[in-house]
Amino acid sequence: MWLTDMTFKNFGQVCLNLQFLDVSGCMRLTNFGIRKVLRRYPTMTQLNIRGLNISDIIGSYSDHSVVNLKTLEAQKTQIDDKGMAVIGKRCPNPQYLDIGVTTQNLPWKL
Repeated sequence: MWLTDMTFKNFGQVCLNLQFLDVSGCMRLTNFGIRKVLRRYPTMTQLNIRGLNISDIIGSYSDHSVVNLKTLEAQKTQIDDKGMAVIGKRCPNPQYLDIGVTTQNLPWKL
């Protein structure tokens, strides 16, 4: 079974206090799915999205909303400077951030 954005609809019934999520390599996930998870689980502190073709994990949160991520592993994603600025603004207590090489930093695609 492939993990998709639609799969996250069922998480709410099973994982009420989700704090850590590793979806690295789940290529069918999109910005929309990751945003939904972050909104649904404000207790989430660790997220690994390595290798996903996403660029905007925070999305259009209101100006006052906060994402409680302390650890974000986002190597080989599409997150650019603008995306990093949004993450920096919405995640007030980061402890570990690894963007490694994002495909936005390369003159070619990985």
